[in-house]
Amino acid sequence: MSEGAAIVESDDVLARLESAVDEVIGLSLTSSSDDDVVALWQRLEAVSRRLAVADHVVISEVSTRRLDFSHGCTGIAAFARQALRIGIREAHARVRAADAAGPRRAMTGQALGPIYPRVAAAQAAGDISPAHARIIVGCVDKLPDAVQAERGHGVE
Repeated sequence: MSEGAAIVESDDVLARLESAVDEVIGLSLTSSSDDDVVALWQRLEAVSRRLAVADHVVISEVSTRRLDFSHGCTGIAAFARQALRIGIREAHARVRAADAAGPRRAMTGQALGPIYPRVAAAQAAGDISPAHARIIVGCVDKLPDAVQAERGHGVE
């Protein structure tokens, strides 16, 4: 796929996402049952949680391309702060989350899975939020190296 085709495809995907969000915003819920409103809210939360995974993919690509450097920034978090107009703490949290649960590449360019595959899978399913993922990764990271090596994935 050419670069131009990828841009058109991503623009089309994002336009559909924006349209879907507009439709959700425009829903009239007054005739819905209480259970229907709760179910909608739960599904909306799951979709919202999955957006963090999309963020991981983009952050990984930004990192691979070293866009922070080419835009005169000192790191990915500084670039995220500038490009997305978010606070530095939020930017650092997103970069750490992408490092833990996002796609990676070997020095040879080979695609690698996330460091925390279960966290990544749970986020992709919408089962856990970025805050949940941060707590899990933080707990596993605090374990002694020997315990992480032997039981890290089980603890995860």
